[in-house]
Amino acid sequence: MNFIFFISQRLSKRNYDRYGIEYFKKNRINYKVLDLSNIFDRRIKHISSKYEKKVNLKNLYKFDSYLKLLLFLIKQNKFYYVNVCSYNSLFLAIIERLIILKGNVKIYFSTAL
Repeated sequence: MNFIFFISQRLSKRNYDRYGIEYFKKNRINYKVLDLSNIFDRRIKHISSKYEKKVNLKNLYKFDSYLKLLLFLIKQNKFYYVNVCSYNSLFLAIIERLIILKGNVKIYFSTAL
């Protein structure tokens, strides 16, 4: 089973814990974290968090364009994904529709009761 996380913030200790990455690592579950922050805010392109350097995740991928993201996702085997981006984007919504049509599954989280 493969899991992909779409994030729009740099990976910090808080987000590392929040997304349960340690659980995935301990249980040898195949996962990838896709950092889309450079797409949404190009000013932070050269900034990486101290935590990213500390944990040195091999499964952390950074993207600076929607095209690169789409090409990466098309090459992946079937996967479940979670979009925890704090930005709304028409292009990201289109990419999500395309990967769902390819047979991938989105996992929805809600805090609404």
